[in-house]
Amino acid sequence: MNAQSKHSGPGGWLHHPLAPIVIGFLLTGVVGGALTNFYTLQRAAAERKQAQIEARTQAVTRLSALSTEQIARAEHLLTALQSETRGDDLDELVELYQAASIRWRSEASPALIAAREVLPADVYYRFRERVKGEFRDRFLKPLETCITRSQDALKTGGSVSRVLDECEASQLVTQAGHCVDGLMDLLYEIAAGAIEEHNQAWIEKERERHRERLAVACASPVGLPTDAAAAAEGPAREDAKD
Repeated sequence: MNAQSKHSGPGGWLHHPLAPIVIGFLLTGVVGGALTNFYTLQRAAAERKQAQIEARTQAVTRLSALSTEQIARAEHLLTALQSETRGDDLDELVELYQAASIRWRSEASPALIAAREVLPADVYYRFRERVKGEFRDRFLKPLETCITRSQDALKTGGSVSRVLDECEASQLVTQAGHCVDGLMDLLYEIAAGAIEEHNQAWIEKERERHRERLAVACASPVGLPTDAAAAAEGPAREDAKD
């Protein structure tokens, strides 16, 4: 009778011999389901992050290729002008250079979106100006001017070599390559999400390191026109306030 009353009542079933098995089964199902759901969400989040990193990296790789191609096409054309190449060979190099210029202007923006996703708005706009403004004003425009002057000299029988020396073509090409390397290293770091995963102190230290490197790597080897110099100094003055 006592044994029967022991198993009766609200919690009596807990004393049943099979109770531990039932409880274990229920707990295993609940905990197992929760863990499965947790790891599924974690895996999905990791996959989304990896997809974002890959998309950013592809965009940066594209910008790097565009910038490198632009410099290489300019260098090839300048070399041809220096050797006084004429006719179809020169026309082909001119077309390749112009096509590279158009691609850079039209396709640079998508790569910069990678930076926009992880940088504060004010910092992003200054960084974008460095890529699309300073790099273009300090290197691409002077190279374009140098090419135009060299073409004019070739057509009129002037000294192409003297023009190239005056516009410091070789220095422009070399320094443009250094600038691209510095910009792309920073963009790759941004694309990989390396910056956003650290605390503010580390981020500020990295920003200063990249700022110092870019100040050297992207320094123009030639004098800037007044309007270009003003445009280039704007972001630099803003950075000094950070």
